[in-house]
Amino acid sequence: MEDLQEMITDKNTVVVVAADKERIVGMGLLFVMPKVGERIAEIHDVVVDSSQRGKGLGESITKKLIEAARERRVHLIGLTSRPSRIAANGLYQKIGFQSVETNVYRLKM
Repeated sequence: MEDLQEMITDKNTVVVVAADKERIVGMGLLFVMPKVGERIAEIHDVVVDSSQRGKGLGESITKKLIEAARERRVHLIGLTSRPSRIAANGLYQKIGFQSVETNVYRLKM
């Protein structure tokens, strides 16, 4: 709960939630990173409950995150998706994201 509270109160984080009448059925996060001369952002954790997939919720959530980025004058949005997530990768390409060749490095702390 602490992590969630920190995210939703951070001015550089946008949380988009999809809900039916009883529960949350999807969500996505946008993290805006101001840099000198530009703003970039990353989309993370676009997830939709398995019972709700195929209804356009993932696309709707992603488009709302993109709009939030525009409102915050973001110049570039990045995201990552495992190759095994075929539907998600197709969605991102449909919306206009392009695959880039890169090396991803991580330092576990």
